[in-house]
Amino acid sequence: MSTGQEKLVKDLEFLELLAVQMDAYLMSDTIFWKTTHVDLPDLTLGGYLMRQHRLLALRDSLSQAEQKRLDTAVAQFNQMIAVKGALFEKKARRELEARLRQWAAYLDDLAEATEDRGAYYQSAVETRIMIAALIDKLHIGDFLLSPEIGQKLTKLDNQLSRYWTS
Repeated sequence: MSTGQEKLVKDLEFLELLAVQMDAYLMSDTIFWKTTHVDLPDLTLGGYLMRQHRLLALRDSLSQAEQKRLDTAVAQFNQMIAVKGALFEKKARRELEARLRQWAAYLDDLAEATEDRGAYYQSAVETRIMIAALIDKLHIGDFLLSPEIGQKLTKLDNQLSRYWTS
């Protein structure tokens, strides 16, 4: 099994775990849900949405059995959001604010770095991807985002663009 395939299988396990635990997770006060699985990160809505997007985009790389497992996890997640939309929105907004602070802190550290500015970008950029996934999901539903979120994200993206090269 290739490293990429292993990552997809881990992503699928993550989706299945959060889909099953979604009710308890939405009812909890925490954004970062601790999992008992050593190989899986903390469960979050942003992490779920990022992995769901990746798995759906790479669906053809999964076996038929894995595709069925993916469909089941996505259906469970969507059903829970349909039933508990207000809790989902509240938790997604809290996570979005936390991820924006996390991304801003990374960019501040990047600005202060004197050497190898891109050393941690590969792991840090997942935060930005989760921000996009949360915003996309909040835009799809009946949820409204404040203009301040978009303005802050634009400012942060402009801050990052100073380090880009052609």
